[in-house]
Amino acid sequence: MDNRNHIIELVVYRLKNFPFESKRVLLDQTNAGLTKLEGYLHRKVYQSTEDPYLFLDYVAWDTLENALNGAKNMNEIPELVEFIQLIEKTELFDHFRISNQHFVYHQETKTVALAVYQLKENDNHRIGEFFATYNTEIEKSVGYKNRVLLQSTQNKNLWAERVFWENIASAKNNEQFMQHNSTFDAIFSIVENVIIMKHFLEIS
Repeated sequence: MDNRNHIIELVVYRLKNFPFESKRVLLDQTNAGLTKLEGYLHRKVYQSTEDPYLFLDYVAWDTLENALNGAKNMNEIPELVEFIQLIEKTELFDHFRISNQHFVYHQETKTVALAVYQLKENDNHRIGEFFATYNTEIEKSVGYKNRVLLQSTQNKNLWAERVFWENIASAKNNEQFMQHNSTFDAIFSIVENVIIMKHFLEIS
């Protein structure tokens, strides 16, 4: 279970080979390799529901320094070298802190939506309003369970959220709900760019 002091590393990447052939390396072997890095806490792996080659790693570290050192030292761990060689392309690699703009209830499911977005710098005074409205409206969605809101350690205007849903249908229906909810029209003007918006299932 995460707390607000943890550093969350988000990595979205595409594998070269058919994922099921690489599952042993992707999960058990890589997890074993990560335990050799100082400050590593835990990792969850998710596979895209639309693209079987696309994955999300949600990795928790005790400090930002150890997270950054871990990224530098991965090539020194044989188990992790084999994992790195599976990757064709990295679409996202960044470190985040859990934000106080949303209370985390620690209710998780295996179905998640990952959203990564940039907010406009000159609208920082509206961030509280943006998240307050978002928090209220998303809880009205059928199948919504919880979400973890994250703010980049390097860019205060870069945000990410891992949203937990009862199932994929609920997650996708929420997109339609948001698009047709007039309450979002004004507050969404604060969003400069949506970098990632994808659905994933946790694998084990």
